[in-house]
Amino acid sequence: MGRTQVLDDVTGTAPPGRREWIHGVLLLCGMTVVVGVASVFLQTPTSIKAGLATTFLLLSAGPLLAAHPGWLELFRAWVGRGSVRWWLGVGVVAALVPTYWARGELRSLPLVALYVAAPLLITADRPRRPRALARDLAIVPLLWLPLEFGLIPGDGVVLKLAALNILLLLYVLERGLFEPGRLVASRKVEWAWGVGAALVFLAAAIPLAIATGFARFGLSRTPPLEQFVSLVLLFWLTALPEEALFRGTIQGLIEKVSGPWIALAVASVIFGLAHFPDWRYILLATVAGGAYGLAYLKTRNLAAPILTHFLVDAVWRVFFSGAT
Repeated sequence: MGRTQVLDDVTGTAPPGRREWIHGVLLLCGMTVVVGVASVFLQTPTSIKAGLATTFLLLSAGPLLAAHPGWLELFRAWVGRGSVRWWLGVGVVAALVPTYWARGELRSLPLVALYVAAPLLITADRPRRPRALARDLAIVPLLWLPLEFGLIPGDGVVLKLAALNILLLLYVLERGLFEPGRLVASRKVEWAWGVGAALVFLAAAIPLAIATGFARFGLSRTPPLEQFVSLVLLFWLTALPEEALFRGTIQGLIEKVSGPWIALAVASVIFGLAHFPDWRYILLATVAGGAYGLAYLKTRNLAAPILTHFLVDAVWRVFFSGAT
């Protein structure tokens, strides 16, 4: 029995058929339109806009399609074929070339290639040792901290997408640590926990943020079209990658060695500390991490915490100014 058949027996899903291919094409076309419109607002030369847009689209395709169960299982079957994981790593680096070429920063690509290759080298014996939890934990800071502290030269947006692709490869396709779901809430329970957690957090956080001077009320003056594009990118570049990292990966890995509530608490604290050095931001982010983690714990689907995270950040962006 082949790997694909085993996965189908376990998950009850099948590789993409005609309808899924059509959905995939429509999703990619939609992303192309959003990226095209977003690039108009970039205050950069046309060549750099083109490079960023190309890289963005290439690095968005994998996460976008992996959100569909049929495509996810197809990707998992591909990754089970030996060297495919290495070719995917090469593909991530290749996708970055247009941006680095346009920026005249090709000299930085070897360091970027090392950043991508390091977690693949550390896990080179997969899938023969499927329980290497220590290394799974070690890879998290290896992917996260270089970007957090700006150690990798290049555009932070596309580097975040590159890291998301590697994270999905290592923890979703190979380990099956968490399911990305459809990214957009589709079940009542996901909407209930996603919206409910956001409302409860905002009810407590807004008075605290105003009282401490962290934020002040003030409607955004951004033009409607630009605001819409910024919110779409907020969903894709902040809510999605951060929830995949902190809830799907960090909370999921910690839960393997502790209870779910301990994992939620620890992941929330780590999320809060990631917003160092403003103590107000650390406090609010830690509480927010608890809300996001609870939404994930109750649904076991990233769609709920992504929705919570997006709604919280969207409220800050649209209705408050002065927030860090």
